[in-house]
Amino acid sequence: MDLSIFGLKDKVALLAGGGRGIGRSSALYLAQAGAHTVIVDIDQANADGVVAEVQALGRDAIPVIADVREPPGVAAAVDAALKRFGRIDVLVNVIATNYWLDTLDVTVEQWDDMVKGTLRYAFFTSQAVARTMVASKQGGSIVSISSVSGMDGAPRHVAYGSAKAGLIHMTRSLGAEWGRHGIRVNAIAPGSVETPVTIARTTPEQDAALKSLVPLGRRGVPDDVGKLVLFFASDLSGYVTGQTLVVDGGATSTFSFPIRER
Repeated sequence: MDLSIFGLKDKVALLAGGGRGIGRSSALYLAQAGAHTVIVDIDQANADGVVAEVQALGRDAIPVIADVREPPGVAAAVDAALKRFGRIDVLVNVIATNYWLDTLDVTVEQWDDMVKGTLRYAFFTSQAVARTMVASKQGGSIVSISSVSGMDGAPRHVAYGSAKAGLIHMTRSLGAEWGRHGIRVNAIAPGSVETPVTIARTTPEQDAALKSLVPLGRRGVPDDVGKLVLFFASDLSGYVTGQTLVVDGGATSTFSFPIRER
């Protein structure tokens, strides 16, 4: 394939949560298209593993062990990227804090934890990276991983769903405001995706139930999302900003119908 169609050769991508799952897949697709990567994660082994995979593809990569849910972690990640590469062209916000809670029992601490780990960090990481993009006058692309949970209601998921809905609104607002700087801002809303975290939490019965809701007959995998991260990061989406693309195998194109076929 002619990689020039992506426009990513020697560009620099920072992945917040790049050490496994969707972050890892995104890093590898970006590297295959010619980008260098900054793998930000709180787990040294995970980050080092993805760095090694990127380097095996012939691209440069560095691990940054930082918690970008807090401002010092954001500063550390951005500073490390600029020190090594001198620029940031792509930001991918992957991190999310997600657990199910009976809504009547949600505490202030739990609500704040999910908002901080899903929405707040994404804004301040985007803000910090966008400042570097504005200063460089080269523009760039910001891609955030939202969720179909931010589009539809679900029992016991109000805090997470609200944070993901906020991420979709943030994407539209930043796309509208930062377009004049040549910064495109988009989001991806996956349905149920098999990652190390979700596999560990899902029973065989739950897995079967989830698959039964998907017209394409399977749950998503990280590569289903990583390919779309590449699309939004690349020149292939050069006239797209402020948008959220659903990748759920068609699950949200249907609704539960209580009447069985005859």
